[in-house]
Amino acid sequence: MLFQFAPIIPVYVLVAALMLLLSVRTWALRPARGAMAWSMTMFFCAIFAIGSCLEMAFAIPVLKLAMNRVIYLGTTGFVFFWGVFAIQYSNRGRWLSRVTVPLLAVVPVAAFLLALFAEQHQLLYRAYSFVNVNGLLTGVVVDYGSAFWVWVGYSYVVFIGSWLLLLWEAIQSHAIFRSQIWLIILASAIPMLTYVAQLFVPHSFTPFYPVAFAMILGGLIMLLAMTRYRFVDIIPVAYDQIFKSVKGGIIVIDLKGRIVGLNHAAEQILGCSEKEVLWKEMIDAFPKQRHLIRQFREVTETKTEVAMTEVGPYYELQIAPLYNYQQELAGRLIMFYDITERKQIEQKTLELSMERERVQLLQQFISHMSHDLRTPLATMKLGQYLLRKELGGQHAGRLDALDRQTERLTDMVESMLTLLQLEKDELRGLRNIDVNDLVAEVIEHHRTLAHERGTRLCFSPVRELPLVLANHDELAQAVTNLLVNAIYYAAGNDIMISTAHDQSSVILCVCDSGVGIAAEHLPHIFERFYRVDDARGTQFGGLGLGLTIAKAIVDRHAGSIDVHSRVGEGSEFSIRLPIGKAG
Repeated sequence: MLFQFAPIIPVYVLVAALMLLLSVRTWALRPARGAMAWSMTMFFCAIFAIGSCLEMAFAIPVLKLAMNRVIYLGTTGFVFFWGVFAIQYSNRGRWLSRVTVPLLAVVPVAAFLLALFAEQHQLLYRAYSFVNVNGLLTGVVVDYGSAFWVWVGYSYVVFIGSWLLLLWEAIQSHAIFRSQIWLIILASAIPMLTYVAQLFVPHSFTPFYPVAFAMILGGLIMLLAMTRYRFVDIIPVAYDQIFKSVKGGIIVIDLKGRIVGLNHAAEQILGCSEKEVLWKEMIDAFPKQRHLIRQFREVTETKTEVAMTEVGPYYELQIAPLYNYQQELAGRLIMFYDITERKQIEQKTLELSMERERVQLLQQFISHMSHDLRTPLATMKLGQYLLRKELGGQHAGRLDALDRQTERLTDMVESMLTLLQLEKDELRGLRNIDVNDLVAEVIEHHRTLAHERGTRLCFSPVRELPLVLANHDELAQAVTNLLVNAIYYAAGNDIMISTAHDQSSVILCVCDSGVGIAAEHLPHIFERFYRVDDARGTQFGGLGLGLTIAKAIVDRHAGSIDVHSRVGEGSEFSIRLPIGKAG
């Protein structure tokens, strides 16, 4: 009789089918860490199951011995690839090199070769017999050889070493990935420990080998790990990489508030290592943040902004619930991102917005006030005119003083309105301007004022000056402000006005030999309402808008204005305007 039937045969068939299913499913995931090695491990488990099934099914000793070699092929391949898998899955793939892989394969390959030629030596087993148990022919090893115990010792070292590597990886991994590793260890330990028991007390189990049932149980556990816990899937690996590399801090805590994991960013932010705080309660691990921990102790889901201390830094805090695969609350995920820079920008934006609003209110006030002052000023001028006609020369001196102050007040109002207009309106009315002609006009209009101040205006224009594209009235206003400023502070000295040009610009200089400006005032003289008080007398001092208006006009024309001055030596203002003609 060639075949015999044993109740254990269908069990081995089921084991082989289950192992092949796991091998195929894992092979499809081979870009993931350890997937290829685990697929080969399951494949050789299937070979072991097929060999065991056929060994039990054949009733002829020669065929049983042949199937015993198939069993050795499955066993040696399984042990080798299990070791490779454990090394890869524990993130130590760098250990596998052209040197270490052959060394790891020496013993399994030697054991299989010895099994192929077992009848020619006694290294694997010294005696092998066949017994009839309940009508079934079964092979039993009576005495093992020395090579067998070397192989068994090697297998123990591989399995124990692999378990230690996986245990260490479980300790180092974060809680959300540990379930995979525990299932791997359990699934491999059940058949391995059963095999050890069968090895040392074989007669107690013959012919119903418990290894088959243990392999089914281990296979089902691995199937659970693959379907529910995404074992050797690329997704958990990606999650793990995100967890480790994300810039924001992440802390995972269980239902008791104990820390079960935190990433590198959280370690840096909180100034600790994961080993120091693992399994500690939050309030004990981070005493400096005690106030925040108490505030959010019972919160399972929120998104808010917090400060680690009273003065920052600031973080966006997110708390989210963590559920297990039964959709039961298992813990919380705490994420915090540094938003200090963003908060500073927001604060500056708020300050700028408030400043802009303040300036707008001030502009509105000045605009309304200036317009409202025009009417009473016009009334004052009319009253002065009528008084002068009625009183004649009797109070001429007092009326002249009143005229000057009224005119001064009028100029102030007009200056404020001019500046507001420059800030609000776009530059219009551009045309080709000869700066020499414009300066000559301004000088002519102010010769009387210069004469009254005892100052002589000297103009040195350069010939063939290029034209500039500008608004005539605005540019004349800018030159006027510089010239009037120089007249008032020239202290009776001559004022030199000159023009020049280079390849890209027309240059206008107004130079006086007056009182000069101190160095500490120079950075501020173009600011609105800034006055160099020591140089300005109450008789002609304005609001400090003349130079501000001049700079605003020059800036509108894409030019620049500079000043060089020394106390007691005078000042030199220069305007530089880009050369340009209207087409």
